[in-house]
Amino acid sequence: MPTNRVIRTVSLSLAGAAAMAALGVFVVRDQESRHRRNLFSPRPLRRLAALGYIGRHPYVENAHLLRDFLSWERVPRLRRRAEAILEKIELYLAAHFVALTSEKGTLKFSKVGDSSDAWDVTELGEGLRATRYGQTALVLDTSGILANKGSSKLKALFRIV
Repeated sequence: MPTNRVIRTVSLSLAGAAAMAALGVFVVRDQESRHRRNLFSPRPLRRLAALGYIGRHPYVENAHLLRDFLSWERVPRLRRRAEAILEKIELYLAAHFVALTSEKGTLKFSKVGDSSDAWDVTELGEGLRATRYGQTALVLDTSGILANKGSSKLKALFRIV
């Protein structure tokens, strides 16, 4: 009988710990959602919550917002967090542009031994639909802003300094 009591006690303890962890995740997500507009708040914890929200929503518009935030923010830890989020957004966009110039389509198959690759050269589309990185950016963009931006025939000039 003592083993049943121990098993029941351990089970209840684990269930309680799991419930507390789930409640903690819910509270943090709720706070991030509430404070998503408080990026320039005078309170550091609200700014941290806003950064958490932006980190889960890597939109192009957030890259511009984070640039402004980095020039304004003085707390080193918050600056590092914003820099990491901005780097993630820029990395996806850079990968998209590199893939546009170097890939022969979307990679379907890659083998390390004897080094063989297979590319899907079907018509993927224009703009962000042309690469797997751009397609990932479109999937991550739940607002549809990126899809709307790519629908018109826009031209851009890039300068490397």
